[in-house]
Amino acid sequence: MLNFVVTYGLVPDAERHGDRIMYRDAVYARIPGFRLLMLDLVVPTAPDPVPVVLYLHGGGFSVGTHKTSWDVLGRQVTEVMVARGIAVASVGYRLSGEMRFPGPLHDVKAAVRWLKHHGAHLGVDPTRVGAWGGSAGGYLTAMLAVTAQHAELEGDVGVTPGDSSIKAGVSWYGPANLAAQPRLGPPTMGNTDPACSPEARLLGAAVDTVPALAAHASPITHATPDSAPLLLVHGTLDDGVPLAQSEDLLAAYRRVNASIKLIRVPDAGHGFKDIDAAPLLRVSAEFLAEELTGT
Repeated sequence: MLNFVVTYGLVPDAERHGDRIMYRDAVYARIPGFRLLMLDLVVPTAPDPVPVVLYLHGGGFSVGTHKTSWDVLGRQVTEVMVARGIAVASVGYRLSGEMRFPGPLHDVKAAVRWLKHHGAHLGVDPTRVGAWGGSAGGYLTAMLAVTAQHAELEGDVGVTPGDSSIKAGVSWYGPANLAAQPRLGPPTMGNTDPACSPEARLLGAAVDTVPALAAHASPITHATPDSAPLLLVHGTLDDGVPLAQSEDLLAAYRRVNASIKLIRVPDAGHGFKDIDAAPLLRVSAEFLAEELTGT
């Protein structure tokens, strides 16, 4: 059993399961007045350190956990990446009922720094870090991709100072332009108050009442030529986060000649619940594998 003390907590014993090593409930940050921020790390057995991908869960910024037992996409991402020799860290972050923007972004940046700081002990390569998320997690992935050079968005959570940049990211149906995101959500949610939309809860006010904050919190605002490469995957019938959100981010990247791809999924809604997502998982995993390993 492997056991060692690292910054912000005792890393759990390494659990060996066939072709992988698992670290459960690793504490990557302690913030006074808040719950412990934790991640689960799955590392494929290998003679040398392997790349690592952060999995960032969805949930409208208001629900979710680092435990993939509740999250089908999280389990799928873990399997397709580990099969390609890449570790996966499923990361929990503060939700909108606990902290407004930029709190969740500060948290996932802290998770990146923690993995890089302790990579040698964990068997992951700190120079090859990516991210993959769906919905709210896709938004956070995009924000990681575009804000590596923004000191004011770095925060002081967890391991500091440090590098929170990623080499590449995959965003499935994530918001990217908060000012243009519909305020009421899909009709099935019965949400009639603009101040109760997921984006409003993240910002702490109805989006149209805080335009400057909405812009600052939007990935499209921060795209530069140095932004990390992104793959966007979005359904044409998404009524929760419309396809236009990913198209706006595509346009923002293209304006600055940054690397980006968009896969438009015909007749797919939010969450890809009614389609076979296996081909999209494969393409997304191959994108990250190529960006992180060159293969």
